[in-house]
Amino acid sequence: MSKLAAVRANFDSPSSSSKDDGSGDTKKSILVIVGAVGALFLIALTVSATFAVVRMRSCVPKMVDANLGWSDANLTFLPMDFSSERAYFCLHKNKLENAYLNSNDISPSSLPRKHALWSNVTYEGSGGELSNTKFLKSVFTKVDFHGMISANRIVYTDCLNELMRFTGAVTLTRMGIVESISRNIRYASFLSLAYLSTKKSLVGSITIDQSVSLNKPKFTKTSISDITVNGMVDAVSPVITESKIQNVSVEHSITLKSPKLTGSTLENISTAGDFIFKDANVQSSALRSISAGGGGIFGKLNLKNGVIEQISMALDALAEKVIMQSIDLQNVIIAGGTLLSYVNMKAGNFESMVFGDGFVVDELKLNRVRFTSISVVGEAVSRSSTIKEAEFRNVHFGASVELLNLDIRNTDLIGVGVSGNTLLSYAVLKDLSLVEVGFAGVSRFSKSTIERVNVDKALFLGRVGFEGAYMSKVVFRNVTFADVVDFKHAKLYRVQFLECTFKGPVIFDHSYRGRGVKFIDVKFEVEMSLKSTNMKSILRNQILSPVSDLEVPSVLEPMYNVLMNSESSPEEDEVPTELFYDMDSEEYDEL
Repeated sequence: MSKLAAVRANFDSPSSSSKDDGSGDTKKSILVIVGAVGALFLIALTVSATFAVVRMRSCVPKMVDANLGWSDANLTFLPMDFSSERAYFCLHKNKLENAYLNSNDISPSSLPRKHALWSNVTYEGSGGELSNTKFLKSVFTKVDFHGMISANRIVYTDCLNELMRFTGAVTLTRMGIVESISRNIRYASFLSLAYLSTKKSLVGSITIDQSVSLNKPKFTKTSISDITVNGMVDAVSPVITESKIQNVSVEHSITLKSPKLTGSTLENISTAGDFIFKDANVQSSALRSISAGGGGIFGKLNLKNGVIEQISMALDALAEKVIMQSIDLQNVIIAGGTLLSYVNMKAGNFESMVFGDGFVVDELKLNRVRFTSISVVGEAVSRSSTIKEAEFRNVHFGASVELLNLDIRNTDLIGVGVSGNTLLSYAVLKDLSLVEVGFAGVSRFSKSTIERVNVDKALFLGRVGFEGAYMSKVVFRNVTFADVVDFKHAKLYRVQFLECTFKGPVIFDHSYRGRGVKFIDVKFEVEMSLKSTNMKSILRNQILSPVSDLEVPSVLEPMYNVLMNSESSPEEDEVPTELFYDMDSEEYDEL
């Protein structure tokens, strides 16, 4: 038999085929079992690893809720329980307790940084720098730092830092705090923070025994509260976004240079020294309860869509180059003097404001603003100011008011009173409404343009001068003039006096009467002076009323009481009487 035939015979043999099939099935079964066991092992290993990772990540709960937690400062002080072995096993696995560390003997890589617990640790800073270290889901409690501490690029993410003490000067550069809590920390010496960055974090109960310097810090969705600084605060270019800073007490001055606030709140900030706020850009933010035992300096500010309330300064306040748009400002007390220079206010409300030792304004611009319950105790001076579409309600000046080159239009003055003298020289008054106003001292509107002005229910207790004024479409209704009224060299067009009382002499010398000048139900108690004027044609036959005591209408009694109860004396800087009688046309031209 050939080899080929033998192979075919063997292949065709039934007994041989049956034996081979049985052997193959056994091998396949073994392979299936081994594969299944291997797959189960891999699955178990994967599940175990997954649970281990999840457990590691969740062993420390998130310190701060990324969405809402940062906005509630009360969460800063909630106690945390770290006694659960199961919940915080990773902290106990990576813990550093009752330890002494020296900056020269360790490297950052040797420190427990992730899922770590630092407790009762003393760190000695001997000139070495702790840098480029990131701490994750760790807890630092009762950690003392001695000596000079210098750190660069230290980042805390989802960490708790509490009961920490620094005995020497501290310099921290590019430190980051992310979704973390820092509380109950004391700095016994000077603190310097450069390029500090916080995000979605809570910071509270921080005491700094000396001064603190911040250079270009960034606070984003951060709550900072209960900060005590026994020195001064100097912050350069801070960026505060959707954050809250509150309950800050500073022994000396607070200086904020080039701050940028967006959607943030500064509240209950106090200093025994000066409050300096310069080159600021504030958008949709609130400043509340800001007090200074010294003065306030505000320069180059851009304030838009915000609220400013409860501001108090014990000394002078200076505001220069300020733009305020859609700002609500209320409850302001400046005990010293106030100087406003190049201030532009647009579409705002200003309420309950008191100014003390003087009020000086240079080139003030007001547009669509409202002032309510304003009191100026000292003298007020305004130069080259423009007011449009404004409202002044319940405004009182306790001393003299001097308004030079004032341009005021489309404005209502309701319940405005001046206890001292009032001087408006070269002013432009157009489309005004004055209701229930009072002037206790001398009032002069020399060389002013007065058009479309309605004066209703007014008291002029001192002498009034419209010398050289241009008056058109002016209505005086229910107005009492208690002293001399001088229209010398004035030009009157369509001026009406309705139900008015002149209790003193009225001087129309050298005045010009245009069309529409009317005196209806007017009482003159003293002879008029009508030299060189065409007023004679309508006033020469005017019958004088009997001289009577001053009667104040009931609606004006509150205003009269305010004017008479003022501590200032309107006669102190009184204009000499001869100016109302002996001034000729050439002297008027020199005014």
